[in-house]
Amino acid sequence: MALAATLRAKPGESQGSIGPTWPPALATCNRIKGIYPEIIQTGRDVQRFLDGAHAIQREHAGKHTRVHYRAFIERDERTRQGKHWDGLRVEGIRPVDNVVGEGIEMVDLGSNADSRRSTRHVFAEMLRTNFGQTIGRTRPDPASVLEYVGRQDYFLRKLDRMNASAEDLENLARLYVEALPVYMFTITPAILGKLLEDPETIFLVGMHENRRIVASMIAEHSVISVEGRPIHLYELSDFATSASVFGNHQGRKLMTALQIKAIRMIQERYGNSALVYAEDRAPHPAVVLSSFNAGLTPVGALELHVKIGGIKDPRFDEGVPGMETLIPVALIPEKKAVPPTEILELHGVKLAA
Repeated sequence: MALAATLRAKPGESQGSIGPTWPPALATCNRIKGIYPEIIQTGRDVQRFLDGAHAIQREHAGKHTRVHYRAFIERDERTRQGKHWDGLRVEGIRPVDNVVGEGIEMVDLGSNADSRRSTRHVFAEMLRTNFGQTIGRTRPDPASVLEYVGRQDYFLRKLDRMNASAEDLENLARLYVEALPVYMFTITPAILGKLLEDPETIFLVGMHENRRIVASMIAEHSVISVEGRPIHLYELSDFATSASVFGNHQGRKLMTALQIKAIRMIQERYGNSALVYAEDRAPHPAVVLSSFNAGLTPVGALELHVKIGGIKDPRFDEGVPGMETLIPVALIPEKKAVPPTEILELHGVKLAA
């Protein structure tokens, strides 16, 4: 979580947790991050992108153990280049035809130092579990999820700087410390209050009938410029549930309901012209399933991407304390989605062990 930028991106400007644009920059957790602002359509475009990426990596040699870039790439060119790009590998693929242009994909490219690699058999089984649980599954009707939550005496509330009290922010900070005991920085009421200053960012909480906050999520907004055209991004992030509802059926439904409500609010503002996505914790597959039930599709895997902690499946200890792999999920037309088997093959994983 970080402060969202509300203005059109400038080169290298921070975009909150969404990351800087271009040139890339050092980020938390010993990473270099960046979003490439041009559409890659030819081999010459690929080389121009790689030259810029490698220059930054040389500049920060010894200061990073992971790099992660997002680039808008013409589908045929991505296919021609394959999954290995001169030291980088394709980690995720999300079609963005409806937002950026026909045949364009937003592609995750990254690499890790040898010291920052997940235990291979754990990584493979974790990906099989996350992707396998969505295959052949029918998503619930969004209205039925919202109705169920209401029948259980929960209600959803949007916080903003006008209606959030000091008590709300203190309760939220406690909730995040409880849900995420290991995080990239200390979450305080002051930090949460600053997030409310951006009117485009959507901060939702789930409350019980006693008005106690038991769940929270943030749809962080940013604007980037791709070849001079503004593109709106919303990252659904910072999911947290209290111990009273964590892991039970009501808690899972509540989290899905928060995502559904956020997506509806985004679509009321921008229709289908915003890129909506999340990066879910791979060691806790229930988060990916919640995103899937809200309409998002798994599109990749970001190996040991961040320092984060919380309750997770005990099978999925990746071998690097405090670091976790994330599963990017995106709101994309189902018929456009890259098959799960193809996404897994990017990482050398087959659906069946």
